Amino acid sequence: MPRLIESAMDVRRLGHDIPLPRILLEASIHHYLSADQYDLVADGDIEHALAELSEPRRGTRGPLTPVTFREPGGPRVLTDDIRLADYLDQHGRKERRTKAPPAGLWDALADHAARDSLIALAEAARDRGHLRIALRLLAAGVEAGVPGAAVAAARLLEEEGKPDEALLWCLPLAEAGNVEAMDRVAGLMEAARPDVAVAWHRKAAEAGGSHGWLCAGMLLRRAGELLEAEDCLRRAADAGVHGGRGELAHLLQQAGRTEEALVHLRQEAEASGGYAVVETAAVMRERGDSGLTVLAWLLPRAAEEGRTDSGGVPWAEHALFRHLAMDALLRSRLRSLVDEEGQDDAVRRELTALLDSAEELAKGGLREKDADTPEALRQQGRLAEALVLYRKEADAGRRDAVAHVAALHEQLGRPSEALAWYRRAAEGGDPEVFPQIARLMTEAEGPDETFDWLKSCADRHGEKDYPDQRSAVAELLRIAGRTDEALVWLRRASRTGGPYAWRQYAELLEAAGRMEEAQYMRRYGWEPCGEISKPWSAAPPAVQRMGHVRTAGD
Repeated sequence: MPRLIESAMDVRRLGHDIPLPRILLEASIHHYLSADQYDLVADGDIEHALAELSEPRRGTRGPLTPVTFREPGGPRVLTDDIRLADYLDQHGRKERRTKAPPAGLWDALADHAARDSLIALAEAARDRGHLRIALRLLAAGVEAGVPGAAVAAARLLEEEGKPDEALLWCLPLAEAGNVEAMDRVAGLMEAARPDVAVAWHRKAAEAGGSHGWLCAGMLLRRAGELLEAEDCLRRAADAGVHGGRGELAHLLQQAGRTEEALVHLRQEAEASGGYAVVETAAVMRERGDSGLTVLAWLLPRAAEEGRTDSGGVPWAEHALFRHLAMDALLRSRLRSLVDEEGQDDAVRRELTALLDSAEELAKGGLREKDADTPEALRQQGRLAEALVLYRKEADAGRRDAVAHVAALHEQLGRPSEALAWYRRAAEGGDPEVFPQIARLMTEAEGPDETFDWLKSCADRHGEKDYPDQRSAVAELLRIAGRTDEALVWLRRASRTGGPYAWRQYAELLEAAGRMEEAQYMRRYGWEPCGEISKPWSAAPPAVQRMGHVRTAGD
């Protein structure tokens, strides 16, 4: 029965763990068949189909096989879970990514999904704008005792502008001693009741969530309670909380205690690097340390940063250049070292390059020194030469160079070549070239063919790879005056997993003057069938059972 395989594929791509409860597949099959087809399903047909699909084929695992386990030395035990073959799992993620799962599948998931998959499934529902479904899945998680489900519900509601309802979900858990829930309660209280937030951050810290000391200290410092803030920040620093020593140093600097501040800043910089390196060097200069002293401290930081190369901002390198640029005497002394006989050639070259760059920075002239880079050539009007270099970079795999090649072809009056390269950039995942494709392709082939291609390209890249492309298509449809088509496209994109589509849909409704629909869309999301949701209760299950039920809009 191929529909069983399709349902298993959809359940997996929505975020369910590998073992699929048999009852979930049995409950979901109804939503993959027409009413007449389902009426023809006889008792035992599904069980027979699962047995047939579990048979190995050509030496590989069957499409749907029972999950078994075996204790050491014991017999194999059959479970009530089913596993989708890996090759079908991969096939489903690729081939079904533009297909919306049947609306009823979400109900089957809420009723029968494995408890440990409920949070991931709720995230998939939220990405699609199914806010009611997401909360229902998290409520099922809370009822099943899934760790983190209540906090995840609170986070969802807070991010959707419902802080009061969010508090209802996590406050009982926080009062029971859950550290994550305490942190969430504290965060919800920070704007309206910072004093209460501080108390909860302290409780969380005392319960083992040491990051709470940092949060409490920052709130107290903001409120002018400097002695209490210092105590909390010292606790954060002693616990090794990232940023704790830096925040403590800022407070001490504010109090004029520069020497103490510098001790903590240096410790933060030496342990974690980052912007603390820049701040430490600045404070060392302010207190009168010699240029060589500061340089001697900075060089190991820059060397360590170069070894790790985490891809972040090179703060130590920035601090080193800045320090040398600010100290002409130090540069002069280092120049004299370069000129000494017996100096290693590699060291001489490296030091000379460093000083030259610092000299230019001091003059305010640190720019691209290589006049033969493609960007420099383009700025000089040497377009053909720039094109050759950008094309080499594009062919070597530099993704952003592809769009540059396209733009240069257009500047050189070659629209067909430009369009081909813009399309190549789009196929590489670049959504920013969609307006250029729309302009050139509309002139050459017409608007309908253009939008068909753009939609197809956006769909090929799916909901996970480059979701911005679907947003770009909708915006171009809006600009072209095809608002209704844009709304249809966004509805489909959202139901198939576009994480931005449902919010963009609300923006488009608002731009079209459909204010009430836009407001409902933002507040309640929409149903899997594609209709904007009616008001639903955001209260947790326990509150609803007590009868204190209210809708999210009350």
